[in-house]
Amino acid sequence: MRNGVLALLVAALLAGCQHAGKVLTYGAEDLPPPAPNPMDLIPGNTQATPELAPDRRVEEVDCSKPVDLSRGNLRCR
Repeated sequence: MRNGVLALLVAALLAGCQHAGKVLTYGAEDLPPPAPNPMDLIPGNTQATPELAPDRRVEEVDCSKPVDLSRGNLRCR
C-alpha cells in the first residue's frame, strides 16, 4: 500500500513538472512593427548625404568580404 501511494505521488509530481520545461518562443511575425523614427515625421526634414571632400583619400574595398575598419575612409565598390 505504501509503495502504491508513493508511486502515485511521484507520478503526480512528474506530470505536474512536464509543462515547466517548455520554453515559449516568438517568431518575427509575433512582434509588433518597429516605431518610426520621430525625425522622419517632421515635414521637409530630409538631409542629403554630404559629398566627400575631394582632398580626402578614400580607399575602395570589396564590401562583400570582411572589411578592416582600421584602414581609414572606406567606400564599397
